[in-house]
Amino acid sequence: MRQLIPSLWNDFVLGNEDAFTTLYKSCYPELYDYGINLGFSDSEVKDCIQDMFLKLYAKPQMITESQTSKAFLFKALKNKLLNVYKKNVFSSPLQDNSYSFKFDYTIEDKLVEEEDRQQVKKKIDEMLSVLTTRQREIVYLRFFREMTFEEISLTMDITEQTARNLLSQSFQKIRDKGFTNTFILLILLFVNIPSSAS
Repeated sequence: MRQLIPSLWNDFVLGNEDAFTTLYKSCYPELYDYGINLGFSDSEVKDCIQDMFLKLYAKPQMITESQTSKAFLFKALKNKLLNVYKKNVFSSPLQDNSYSFKFDYTIEDKLVEEEDRQQVKKKIDEMLSVLTTRQREIVYLRFFREMTFEEISLTMDITEQTARNLLSQSFQKIRDKGFTNTFILLILLFVNIPSSAS
């Protein structure tokens, strides 16, 4: 998605509406997965993505920096979803621990037997359970969405140094809890973040 956004967005701003359709289709799966991992329902995520892109269609100048446009889309979706949450519960602005990052994944390595997959999944789930919401989110963004620290800082609304510290703290907790090998396995196995949105 990273390479596609700048050229597609520039083409759309220059008047190519087909580029906007391609941009939407290209970005949709990753945005959908991120929204679901934030703990929102299928309908809430789909509605927010559509609403976000409608507003971008009306005001294409909202994305101006190509190197951070991926993070812009992730942050915009997160803000929209959290606003939905606030409206639903009539709450004050959300704090960091007011939502739970689920980190859905599926293990599709053909070389791993089904019984072994269940054991591996159990171990990975145990590892993820020791991480905080923000720690799970930063691991997801860094390793499964391949975001730079600049992009992560924009998406999570933190400084780059805070992002680096948060990831370091996540690794430290994984090591302290004895899950180093499990984390390596998570990265090395063919792990797909679900893209079943339709």
